Amino acid sequence: MMDTFNSKMAPLFFDRQTRSAFLPDALKKIIDNGVSTFCGASLFASKLNKETQRQLEAGAYFDLSGFEFTNNKIFIEDLCDSKEVIDVSFLFVDLFSEVLQSKFNNLTFLLILSLEVGGEFGTQSMITFYVDRCNEQVLDTSDIEKFIHPIFVRKLVL
Repeated sequence: MMDTFNSKMAPLFFDRQTRSAFLPDALKKIIDNGVSTFCGASLFASKLNKETQRQLEAGAYFDLSGFEFTNNKIFIEDLCDSKEVIDVSFLFVDLFSEVLQSKFNNLTFLLILSLEVGGEFGTQSMITFYVDRCNEQVLDTSDIEKFIHPIFVRKLVL
């Protein structure tokens, strides 16, 4: 496991380690439901519906990593108390990492946590993940400082 983040995320990352958060029931359910694999794509089980299955079966997507990145998005602020968004986001990443580690072998996953702090609508948090496949680069993390918002990337090589 390798964690990287930009300088905008650093103070948030280090500050969150001093607090304890509890996962709301809606996020526990996402963790408990785990991950489903369908037609080579890995998705939150809660996101794998008939329409998604139809799209994957039709072979409409040649970039499965991009499909996963787009379809696996969770907006944490919609599922927890606004004061807890950052702590809950990191807790979710930690717990979901355990789910991936227990279920998969021989795959590399990227988990991305992106924050917008102090915006018009308060702190917003988006978490997504995808399988890191050859020739399917979704997020270029080689220059993570170029991102305007705080970003955290966890690479899990399983």
